[in-house]
Amino acid sequence: MSVETSPTLVPAGDEPEPGPVGPVRRQLFWIVPLALATIGLSVYLLLHHRWGADVAAILTLPVEVVGLVVGILIERGSTRIPTLRVPRGRRRVWRWAATAAALVLAGTATVWWFQREPDPRDFLSGVIRIGYTNEYAGWHATGGRPAHGMDVDVAYALARDFGFTIKWVPLGRLTNRMAALNGSWVDDQGQTESAVQLVISNFSMTPAKAETIDFAGPYFVDSQGYLSATPAHDISELPTTGRVCVLAGSTSSDALYQRGWSTLEKPSLDTCLSAFTQGTVQAVSGDRTTLAGFAWALGKDPATYIAFANGSEEYGIGLPNNRPRLCAAVSTTLDKFLTNEWERSFKENLKPIGLVPADVVKPGHTDTCQRPGPWNQD
Repeated sequence: MSVETSPTLVPAGDEPEPGPVGPVRRQLFWIVPLALATIGLSVYLLLHHRWGADVAAILTLPVEVVGLVVGILIERGSTRIPTLRVPRGRRRVWRWAATAAALVLAGTATVWWFQREPDPRDFLSGVIRIGYTNEYAGWHATGGRPAHGMDVDVAYALARDFGFTIKWVPLGRLTNRMAALNGSWVDDQGQTESAVQLVISNFSMTPAKAETIDFAGPYFVDSQGYLSATPAHDISELPTTGRVCVLAGSTSSDALYQRGWSTLEKPSLDTCLSAFTQGTVQAVSGDRTTLAGFAWALGKDPATYIAFANGSEEYGIGLPNNRPRLCAAVSTTLDKFLTNEWERSFKENLKPIGLVPADVVKPGHTDTCQRPGPWNQD
């Protein structure tokens, strides 16, 4: 005789918890490939840091949003997949995980907001501090009247395009050009100064400098020269009985030493020229067009007393580091300057000190801007 038993009724809300979903390896089947793919992608992006940070930034927000949404759906039991249902005892953990994901998402957005490059027109608005080293005839001079020169014309072209007011900041020694773009700096009198937004001061563009600042340009191509106490047309005709003054840390010192000349290093071109006028040195190394202004002021014909050397010096505008948008905007203005104003500016500023267009090279256009270095953003 069989006994029929009625099914046990379970009150609503007291359903038994689902049992184990299977061996751990079944769950690792999809976790391990995802983990390995994530590690591999991270290593690949790190090895390609020039653009890896940009790709990572693009992927971060959507991945975090998807993770947050999936976590919320799982916690609320919205999925019908048993392996993705969270037992009641563990739902608090999932809530904390979802909260942590939301905080990470908010933190990422906040860091991006403060680390992003500002809009170039916001950065170059109001009163803009523009650094220059010293007054050089043809480039930046006053002489009892408002600042004038080719560098000054470049600055005015930017001021017109962006609508800002210029505040000129004398930088003194050459090393202050880069320091002033990177933050607070100390002037030649020992006073702490705030950063400048731009440096426009026949600033030579080199790969070494581009490691710590950005450049927009070139807007002028010069060459190295030597102002000599005696007539000299090339480096082989420089006087060998005295010394040649060079800027500290320049490549000129090595080249002259190899040729057997004695050199005297000074921190700035002004101090070299002071030694030249006092007879302490018999020649000064520098950029041709800069030396031409000093030669003209001393009554020496640049064509006779400036010896030419090989190589070229490309002048650009110094910018704070990692500012590709600012570089692109400034380069647009420089390209217009090269097309519409370069010849006039040369005629008004450099021709009076004895230079002719055949002595220099006018760039056809500015160079492509650098991509930012993602691991040392401002």
